Amino acid sequence: MNSSTSSLSLEPLEPLDSPQTPPQRGCPRCEYVRQASDTAPAWQCPRCGIAYDKVQPGAATPQPSARKTAPGKAQARSAQAQASQQTERPSRSPAPQRPWALIVFTVGMVVLLGLVGWKWQARQQQAAERATRATADAQAQTVAQAKARQDEDAQLQAAESLWRNHKSEQALPTVEAMAQQGHPRAMVLLGLMHWEGRGGMAKNPTQALQWLQKAAQQGSALAAVWLGFIHEKGPQDLRQPSLAENWYRKAARAGDSTGLYSLGKLYAQDLPGVGYRPVQALMLLELAARDFNANPAQESLTPNNQSAFWAQGAMRSLEPRMSITDAAQARRLADAWKPGMPLE
Repeated sequence: MNSSTSSLSLEPLEPLDSPQTPPQRGCPRCEYVRQASDTAPAWQCPRCGIAYDKVQPGAATPQPSARKTAPGKAQARSAQAQASQQTERPSRSPAPQRPWALIVFTVGMVVLLGLVGWKWQARQQQAAERATRATADAQAQTVAQAKARQDEDAQLQAAESLWRNHKSEQALPTVEAMAQQGHPRAMVLLGLMHWEGRGGMAKNPTQALQWLQKAAQQGSALAAVWLGFIHEKGPQDLRQPSLAENWYRKAARAGDSTGLYSLGKLYAQDLPGVGYRPVQALMLLELAARDFNANPAQESLTPNNQSAFWAQGAMRSLEPRMSITDAAQARRLADAWKPGMPLE
């Protein structure tokens, strides 16, 4: 056996039971040199408790803790500190999402309502303007009609004056034109011009009756009185008391004082086809007298002696021939009667 073999030994270089001595490390913060008897973990300084590997050279040195902290407790405290920081940090709620659809719908509704209100206001304004124009037009038309009637009345008065002064030929064109246009009073005047034949005009009873009837059909009480007068006191061939009664009744029922007087006088005469009716006669005469007293103006074209001016005299002539009872009844009937009511 050579010498190299004899120098080998089977004994362990180090004792197996001897504990490994951790490397001696110095703390970068407190400069404590780690001893073999230290029980702190190898990564932690036994004196100040910091981790060797987490401390950077030149970093700020924290104050050493008075007590050594076990690794588990340090982790627990670190977790508690993080939890407390999270607890103390105010939680941020997510930003609410804006309801864009609702906003757009609301804006649209506001715009729509504004348009509807604007249209409604515009229509109301247009309606008010139309009503104002219609009122103004109606007033203008009323004024124009009133002026036209005044002009017609003035023309008729001038024509009547010419007729009374026996200048019928000068008045005839104006009267005929107005009668053709349907003016009732012009029809009456034209009928009288044909009936009396003044100022160079020949009498024409047929034309006279036609024009008077046209005027009476249009509601002229004056024309109805003239027709009744012609059938009562006109030429013998035209006298017919029943026709006179009908025409007088037409004027009287309208409330015309001349018609009331003429019909009352007719009933007080006891004419054939009419008879003697004293109660109705006194009632009609009473109504004629009341109307004349309320409106004493007389119609210039009324037949002679047919005005209600004579009603009081006719009553004084009739009433003495009546009983007190009949006279009282006649006045009660007069009190109750109104224009348009029957005269039976």
